[in-house]
Amino acid sequence: MRGRYWGSWVSLRSVQRGALLLLLVLAGGVSSRQEAVGPGPGAFARETVQRWCETHGKRDDLQAVVVDVHFRPEPPLFAQEDGIVVAPIAVDLPGAQHVVDVAAQPASVRRLTAGRITALAWEYAGRVHREMRFLAIALVERRLAGRPALPDSPTFGTLPEELRPEALARAGDLEEHGLQKCAQFPGWARSTAGDPPYTQQLLRLVRAASARPDEKEKRAEDVCAALREGRFTPHWAQVAAVMGARELGIPAFGFVEASARRTNLVGTYTDQTGWILLDVERPNEGWTSGGPPLVTMAPLLGQFAASQHGFWYPQGAAYANQQWGGVSSLSNTEWRDGSVPEKQPTDTTEATTLRLSEVCR
Repeated sequence: MRGRYWGSWVSLRSVQRGALLLLLVLAGGVSSRQEAVGPGPGAFARETVQRWCETHGKRDDLQAVVVDVHFRPEPPLFAQEDGIVVAPIAVDLPGAQHVVDVAAQPASVRRLTAGRITALAWEYAGRVHREMRFLAIALVERRLAGRPALPDSPTFGTLPEELRPEALARAGDLEEHGLQKCAQFPGWARSTAGDPPYTQQLLRLVRAASARPDEKEKRAEDVCAALREGRFTPHWAQVAAVMGARELGIPAFGFVEASARRTNLVGTYTDQTGWILLDVERPNEGWTSGGPPLVTMAPLLGQFAASQHGFWYPQGAAYANQQWGGVSSLSNTEWRDGSVPEKQPTDTTEATTLRLSEVCR
């Protein structure tokens, strides 16, 4: 893979470094002002979606994903410093979905692209202790959820050439979650996955990582320890399945959906259906295609500093420029997936989905 795709790999890393450099410039130039937000979030979302309705009509394959990033002023949560807020809003991935348009309130200072992920950036004017709320809306073309009919011998010959380095890079290439140091990982992947077809191999990997630690048990320190103990958090199950598939030459990503139900997804590509998905919490429900918009995908080849855990997590956060040239997180948010928050109040990122066929008048 290294010889065949090296040019694309280097090109992608350069693009991501350019996006990060742009972010650093923005963070360094943030002022303490904050643009007026205009109408409330609900009114802005309705007006934006109605405008898209008038342009595109009541199409089943068009959805609006509304991402609401909310920083509350209550101490000790509030970070009283200037910076920049970055939030991923949607994935643009051939064979899965296409981002048609975006809107924001207040107006974003920049639209960023990291890999296939569209993100928006706003000023975080934290010198004044106040509530701050940032709303992003993406119009996404994505087909209705369905159950793909998988052939006995699926193939991925039509996987776009420019996407292959990203989809096939292994733990040793990426140093992902330290798995390149985990001696038992390659053997675990091969023995657990079993024989082809690769859709069944990936399903076996997800099922093998389905055991969860008991509430009274001490959680494993990392993914490698989880492999030894046979108990995984949902996120570590997602990582183990994705990177295990890649050890076998299977294209795979981890995805997060704009859904209250499915937030740890594993996907692979087939020529017959495009990208198909498994829910690591419900592997016995089998493969799906289409559905709510995908917000993030991971891992990426190049590191992007203004992301939560390398885009494995979808929540927005505020960042500041550091004296030595890096970016650090000022204030994180909690992704609201329908679960009860551990504490109140808390800074949050919430996502909702509106299908144009259902909301257009």
